[in-house]
Amino acid sequence: MDPGKMDEEMDDEESWIGFTLFDKTSGHSGIINAIEEFPQQLMAVVSFKDKEHYILLREEWIQQVDANSKTIHMELPEGMFDL
Repeated sequence: MDPGKMDEEMDDEESWIGFTLFDKTSGHSGIINAIEEFPQQLMAVVSFKDKEHYILLREEWIQQVDANSKTIHMELPEGMFDL
């Protein structure tokens, strides 16, 4: 993702609540229920298979944020949705 565009998109992460997060690695997707801020990291709380998963929002993993379709496409490390 273009670093300049990423900065613009990352400025308003709270607006990502309700977006669908798609993971290219696993093929899984889930709805973002909350954005939690932890020391030095931002995490999305994502519902998937009746569980909540905490997904680290790292710029290098985010491939695309589309506000029109309310989707975020990421390439997460293998096993992220299995935790």
